[in-house]
Amino acid sequence: MVVGIHSELSNIPKMVVKTIHFFQDNNLWYILSKNAESRSCKDAANKRYRLGHIGIPIQDELKSFFGKFINASGKEQFLVIHCRGNQELDFKKIQNLINIKGEIVRLSDKEMIEYFGLEYGTVNPFTLDPHFFGLSVLQIFDESVFINKFPPYTMMTNAGDLQWGIEFNPSELVDVINHKIVSDIVKDSSFVKKAKSHKIGVLTGNAPESGIKLWEDINNAIRNKLSKEFSGDISFPPIIMNSIPELGLSMELDKREQQTWKYVNEGIISLCQQGCTIITIACNTTQFFKDEITKICKQYGTKFINMEDEVNKYLIKQGINSFDFIGINYTTDIKKWSGFKNIIKKFKVNFPSDEQLKE
Repeated sequence: MVVGIHSELSNIPKMVVKTIHFFQDNNLWYILSKNAESRSCKDAANKRYRLGHIGIPIQDELKSFFGKFINASGKEQFLVIHCRGNQELDFKKIQNLINIKGEIVRLSDKEMIEYFGLEYGTVNPFTLDPHFFGLSVLQIFDESVFINKFPPYTMMTNAGDLQWGIEFNPSELVDVINHKIVSDIVKDSSFVKKAKSHKIGVLTGNAPESGIKLWEDINNAIRNKLSKEFSGDISFPPIIMNSIPELGLSMELDKREQQTWKYVNEGIISLCQQGCTIITIACNTTQFFKDEITKICKQYGTKFINMEDEVNKYLIKQGINSFDFIGINYTTDIKKWSGFKNIIKKFKVNFPSDEQLKE
C-alpha cells in the first residue's frame, strides 16, 4: 500500500477520508493527490498529478455514470456504470446485460444530493456503501477497465471531492467491490482491440554509435509526437539494443559474407526470442540481408523495418525525384551488395566517382 500526500486526515474532506478508509480497510494500493477543481473526465484527466507530471491520458481516467432503472420486481434500482474516460456507454448492451426493458435514467443533481450526498464529479466506486440509506447500488464495469497495457498500469478518478484524485490498480479494485458486474458495455471497444505496446529490437555494432543515434532519434520522435501527452519515462517503449562487434565484418562483405550473415542471423533470432515485436538494424551494409531477415522475423510474428522501404517512403512523401547516393562501396554496389537496389531503380540517382567512393 502506498499513501499519498495526506498526513492529517482532519484537513481532508469527509468523502476523501471515506475513500482512504475503503482502500486501507481492503489493503489496496493507492496514491492520493490534490489537483485543481474538475467536474468532467476530460477536465480531470488534464489536471491529475501522476509521476511528476500534471495530466494523464484520458483513457486512464475512470468515467462513472450514476443512474436508476425499474427492476423485475417493479422497484427502483440504483446503479453506477464505469468505463474509461475516452469511451461511450452502450445502454442497449447494459439493458440486455441486466435484463430490463425500461430505460436507464441519469440521477438528477437533486437526487444525488438527497439520497447519496454526492454531486457530479465526485461519483466513484469507493464511497458508495453496498446498502447506503437502505438503497442497494449495482456497480457495472466495462471489461476494458481491467486491461492495462501501458505503464504505470493504473487508473485515476476523484477521491470523493472535486479537488482530490486517487490512483489505483483497477484489477485489484474489482475483487473487493460488492454487487458488481464486469462486461462489455461500451459502444467502441477500440481501446481493447487497438491498444498495443511494442518492444523494439535494434541490431547494431557497425558502428555501435549507429544504434545509440537511432535510439536517441526514436526517443526524440516519441517526445515530439506525444507533445502534451508525453508523461516522461513511462511513455517510452521497451528497447533491446543488441550490439554485436562482429557486424564490423560487413566492412569486407565480399570476402566475409557467410561470416557476417552468421552473426546477423544469430542477433536477429535473439531479439525475436526476447519478444521484440519490431526489429531494425542500424547499419547500411547489412541491409543486404533484408530478405532473409524478413523471413526469420515472420516466423516469430515480428515486423522487420528495413532502411530501403523507409527511405522510399520518405522520398515519395517529400516529393523527391532525384538524389545523390553516398556510401561505402558495398552500399553503393547496386549490381551485387547494395541493400538499396530496388529504390535506386525508381529514382534518378547520382553516384560519386570511384575515386570519391574510395576516399
